[in-house]
Amino acid sequence: LIKSARVAYQMRTASRFGLAPVDTTVDLKSVMEHVRSVIAEIYSHTTPETLRNQGIHVFLGEPHFIDDHTISIGDQTLSANYVLICTGAHPFIPPITGLDTTSYLTYQNIWDLNVLPKHLVVIGGGPIGCEIAQGFRRLGSRVTLLEGGDRLLPHDDKDASKTLAEVFRNEGIDLRLKSNVERTWETGSDVHLTAAGAEIVCDTLLVAVGRRPNIDGLDMEKAGVKYSKQGIQVNRNLRTSQPHIYAAGDCLGGFQFSHY
Repeated sequence: LIKSARVAYQMRTASRFGLAPVDTTVDLKSVMEHVRSVIAEIYSHTTPETLRNQGIHVFLGEPHFIDDHTISIGDQTLSANYVLICTGAHPFIPPITGLDTTSYLTYQNIWDLNVLPKHLVVIGGGPIGCEIAQGFRRLGSRVTLLEGGDRLLPHDDKDASKTLAEVFRNEGIDLRLKSNVERTWETGSDVHLTAAGAEIVCDTLLVAVGRRPNIDGLDMEKAGVKYSKQGIQVNRNLRTSQPHIYAAGDCLGGFQFSHY
């Protein structure tokens, strides 16, 4: 998506390079088909069938610890000398009044869009929110980006945040800092929200305020593994409170992006 958006943006702003600009029309369905094909290609190397062909036993279902050496999944019970937990993470949905009855997207399902939003509102100025906001703006959507803090990318360098904000505003993104969303509601096909006392109306809403580790339902307490709502506790070698149980990836919490 970012590459497609960059190409569309460079076509429109080609005069910067002494070339005639082209006001291209974006067919989001075609763009998303390309994005989904790339995702499918990456996934093809880790499908259950591919892994089984490599001699790896794959069991699909929801796992639960019975004890520190035993896991149940479906009607199967597995025992192991060592265990590695890699359960990933999911989008965090903030407790905004009305959000539970309002249509919204997350980073998981925004790729299902086939029609370019007329006005996309993004809640959250972290890496996911910033990437998608700029991508859709460059594809041609009107974009409003709401961040509750006083700058974008709060965990990054302040000067980088300032530069990014300037770029976003120059590209036409309506960036609103210190704008916590108070409530949301729908009327027909319109999504309404209030942020910092102002009402905003859009046709597409993206919630991108962070991620939470997938740890509920694992029954890790039965295995003696220490964890909190922020993630599984590990040492520098990714070893949990049980010396034979390890955890890696987004289920640890903390920064969840490869470039951090």
